[in-house]
Amino acid sequence: MSVFKVYFPDASTYDNEFEGTRKAGEHFHDYYIGGYAGGVEGKIFANFIAGLIENEHCVVTYKDDANLVQVSTPSPHVKQLFYMAGGVQRQIHVKGIKDNPANDIVSMAIPSLAADPDAQPTSTYLSQAICKLSDPGIGDSAKRAFLLGLLLLKRCR
Repeated sequence: MSVFKVYFPDASTYDNEFEGTRKAGEHFHDYYIGGYAGGVEGKIFANFIAGLIENEHCVVTYKDDANLVQVSTPSPHVKQLFYMAGGVQRQIHVKGIKDNPANDIVSMAIPSLAADPDAQPTSTYLSQAICKLSDPGIGDSAKRAFLLGLLLLKRCR
């Protein structure tokens, strides 16, 4: 179910994945382009992930931790995400679609595998999220940012 996972290596309060996901939720608005016209949705997504790596000093993985995401800048305002596989650079093609409630257009990315909330690996992932959201030692602000980060980074949104 996960496409990107975000870790913050210097987490001092909670675990690294919670802190990275929380940072994603806190900083998405930095990359959002209000009132944008078609064509920039993918740019927002790429810049958001690149910003977590370059500006927030997070470690981002792709395909359930199988690949470390890296950033290249082929031109001044273009960020490309990639990972290395067998010594070959593989570009990650990110796409974004702006929901348009005024025109009754809603887009959903369907997972490549079935996602059953009671079966592995989905049940483990969801149980870990529930633990974080139930932890009385985590403040509400951090929980909200973590939850937003989960929604932004996961495939079904």
